[in-house]
Amino acid sequence: GKFRIQIKKNNKFVVDEIIVDSDVSRKSDLIRVKKIRDTYLAKLLLDEPVRTKSTKSKVKEDKSLIKFSDAAERYRKIYTSKLDGASLADYDKHLKSHWLPYFGNWLMCDISDEDVLEYFADLEDVGKVYSTKTKKNYCQSLSNVFRTMKLDNPVAGLWGGKSRMANERTKRSRYLPEEVDALLAACDRNGRAGFNIRLYFTIAISCGLRPQELIALKWSDFDGEYLTIQRCLSNYEIKETTKTGRSRRVFVPTWARSELLNAPSRFGKNWIFPNTQNNNLVKPEVFNEEWARIHAELKIPYGRASNRTPYTCRHTRAAELLTNGVPPAKGAEQLGNSVQVFLATYAEWIEEYSGLDNSLLERKMYTERGTKEAQNPILGC
Repeated sequence: GKFRIQIKKNNKFVVDEIIVDSDVSRKSDLIRVKKIRDTYLAKLLLDEPVRTKSTKSKVKEDKSLIKFSDAAERYRKIYTSKLDGASLADYDKHLKSHWLPYFGNWLMCDISDEDVLEYFADLEDVGKVYSTKTKKNYCQSLSNVFRTMKLDNPVAGLWGGKSRMANERTKRSRYLPEEVDALLAACDRNGRAGFNIRLYFTIAISCGLRPQELIALKWSDFDGEYLTIQRCLSNYEIKETTKTGRSRRVFVPTWARSELLNAPSRFGKNWIFPNTQNNNLVKPEVFNEEWARIHAELKIPYGRASNRTPYTCRHTRAAELLTNGVPPAKGAEQLGNSVQVFLATYAEWIEEYSGLDNSLLERKMYTERGTKEAQNPILGC
């Protein structure tokens, strides 16, 4: 509500209205109004200059007492015309998926860093484990709202600053061969809601594809030996482009081809991982939840503490390529990285094959021909 103060001198209003636009039932607001009144009365008693005409004045709004949902809507109104479509889409997606359902009715002053950490801890309890980078991306929309309202950001520095993150790269984890065998054996070909969990993680481990690339695969992309990666999932829609903007051909090892060729979805001749209506799947959370459940069943460490997530499948393929002696340039091509990014991310595993004998460095010849230089198979099956 609005609270009005009127002050007179010689039966003439010198301060006609002072309006406080807030709930005056709060003790803090009543105290603020009294201070305003006392300030003007003191000036009148000391014959100090005061306003000589009717004026309106507002006490500064206490933005910490605004509901988060209202603050989020303010941000959108302010920046709709200033942000590009992709940035606005990310903002809306993260708000609707995470923050509005959780913090929507909270006052801004009630949201703390502990509440944000508790939110992600609740997700981990149901198998949704996110990397630090993903958490920071999700929290960007939360930060934008607090920054717009000029309030202290509860997620600032929550997972370290940029300079610290740049200097302390997280050590990549990978699955050992015996773990891969156990995990895939425990996967169901006709898992929850009919999804082929085993095929999904077989391709993830054997080819090192990104999750958003896996979901967008069609049977027309597989020629019996290679998968052509030319689309990806973005903002819950299949885009006819990859994350890097370039398509690539990824070698499918022999052991993984049999699983691919025996998949029931091949009869649909469309999506490799269709939903129950045989359309493209846009929410792959079911695979991640099953992956977490299988780890718990086999008592294999999983989650943030052990640095094991579905993305570890991609790291496993990178480590396999490097330990098999695949040149970094070829490994980067298979994973869809630049050579610089590939080396910066996976260089630690190059040392694992540094102690092999020098036969890899020798010039090899076909013995039956004697003159043609042999080509060393570099994509081991």
